[in-house]
Amino acid sequence: MHTLSRYLLRNLTVPFALTVIVILLALSLERFLRIIDVVVGEGASFGAAISLLAYLQPHYLGLAIPAALFLSVMLAFRKMHEQSELVVMQSAGMPYGLLIRPALLFSLVMMIVMFLIVAFGQPIGRYSYRAELQNVSAGYQTLRVKPGVFQKIGDDITLRADRVSRDGSVLFGFFADVQKDDNTLNDGDYAADGKRRTFILASQAIVVSPKELKDIKGADKRLTILLQDGQIIQEKPGEDPSLLSVNAYPWRLPVPPHEPYGVRGQDEREMTLPELFSGGPDNVNHDIERGKMQAELHARLVSVLSLPVLAFLALPLSLIGSGRSGKATGIVLGVLILILYEKILGIGETMVRNDVVSPALAVWFPFTVIASVSVILFLRLAGVTVKEALSDALYLISRTVRGAP
Repeated sequence: MHTLSRYLLRNLTVPFALTVIVILLALSLERFLRIIDVVVGEGASFGAAISLLAYLQPHYLGLAIPAALFLSVMLAFRKMHEQSELVVMQSAGMPYGLLIRPALLFSLVMMIVMFLIVAFGQPIGRYSYRAELQNVSAGYQTLRVKPGVFQKIGDDITLRADRVSRDGSVLFGFFADVQKDDNTLNDGDYAADGKRRTFILASQAIVVSPKELKDIKGADKRLTILLQDGQIIQEKPGEDPSLLSVNAYPWRLPVPPHEPYGVRGQDEREMTLPELFSGGPDNVNHDIERGKMQAELHARLVSVLSLPVLAFLALPLSLIGSGRSGKATGIVLGVLILILYEKILGIGETMVRNDVVSPALAVWFPFTVIASVSVILFLRLAGVTVKEALSDALYLISRTVRGAP
């Protein structure tokens, strides 16, 4: 790699990295605020919010990389255009075909990164996000108890606490009223002669997290509260109430246990690219419409192949407008074209999902149009006609096939 290529790559990589960081921060901050609302409402820890946000980063990278590549190429060549560096390079006999090579090389490297992200990172990250979100919602539902308020869980359980710790894991002055048909408090065997009503009083109740249930002998996946210095009063029609004093007693709420989210691949967006090619994972029973599978597959492929096209388009657009006057009309036009292109692809993907049109028309046709426009604009900038470019390409291909140097 000669000095000019290193200089051009340095002008590309710095704005690219900064643009990716800015886009990721903007997208992550907006989603993080919504995640915080969910996590706080469920009473989960701050670490759960960080984990949920981390699972979304492959999705955001898939949005940030094409935009950052397009803007970095435009800004790099716009800077050289304003500082008259391109004029000097052209005077030294360096054609635009030579100047675009570092940008194309960089876009090919980003294509590999983008392929790994959309093929594996995004589906695995999306599945992990959904599974973790369900675990947060199900595993911390008892932590929503508010001090001094009677709150119902289902139709048969009422909870109350005088005070609640800041993280919601300790309930002081705990009271519970349970009306169930089960024969005992925890085993779930149903009685045939009426409901049993249970009152629970405890000076302190500690909510046991799902990860700690394995340390309690005999505990299952149901929500568990560790009663400290408490009393359990049971009433049944036709019998005298029974009183049981307990200390460090694990009370498992008589509610259905938390069901796991399930295996990955039940949704087309959770499938890797090889799985989409093969029609879905073999070990998953799914009933996904063919249109949704096709839309997801072709949208991912187009997002990867669009990177070198955007690099070709960015160079001629960056040179629109006078150099030192600061009028960067091409940059504004380029941003509008990029937004319009993304919107058209999004509409086309939706139409394919609904089996309105084929992927060739809804997804690949816009890609072909913007690819053709990009190549034509670049050839006009380089002073080469389309016919001459095709002739040179065929000549190089023929020499390569013959093995000529």
